[in-house]
Amino acid sequence: MSNIVRDRLVTSSSVLMICGTRIYIIQIEQDCALPAVSLVPLGESPQNAIGGESSLRNENWQIDCWSDNYGQCETLADTVETRMAASRVDFSAVRTDREARFENSTGLYRISLDYSLWI
Repeated sequence: MSNIVRDRLVTSSSVLMICGTRIYIIQIEQDCALPAVSLVPLGESPQNAIGGESSLRNENWQIDCWSDNYGQCETLADTVETRMAASRVDFSAVRTDREARFENSTGLYRISLDYSLWI
């Protein structure tokens, strides 16, 4: 799976204004500055046709927005949603879920955004 999601987010001045370049694959760095984003590739499904596997593919991603302040976490998640919804030629994104929670073990707020990407 590629870094196309990270590439889309780091080219957004709105996202960078909130979290800078703190956009990580799999998990945020321990003791990193907040807010931050982690990108978790969940899997890929090939798209098959009568002639075999096509070049179109479907990737599932979870984007987690992290902060020690819920309002800031929500603002970051809203900004990420706006960026992911932007029409682009690289891929199409469909948000399939949004869930907010407080992580007791870290003392951080996390808003998870799940996406189905068509590439």
